[in-house]
Amino acid sequence: MMDTIHLTKKQLMTVVSTAAVVFVILVAMLSYTSRKLSSIQSENSLLQAELDDLRFKQRKLSKELEAKNLRLDEMGKMIQEIQKGSK
Repeated sequence: MMDTIHLTKKQLMTVVSTAAVVFVILVAMLSYTSRKLSSIQSENSLLQAELDDLRFKQRKLSKELEAKNLRLDEMGKMIQEIQKGSK
């Protein structure tokens, strides 16, 4: 058998008011969280673009460094040949 709870009108209004306040607080928290998430996603997009740019620059500089190293190797070989020829 199920017992029913009988509330006075004042108690019922207190329960309804409390539920309304909790609901408003939850909606406010959800709204804040949503705005914060949107802000973080925007910042993440900017940082991702910056990271992509830095990776592109790194690849470019790496290729330049490799080309310079090859030239240095060639110059080193030329110097060795000159030194061998002068002996």
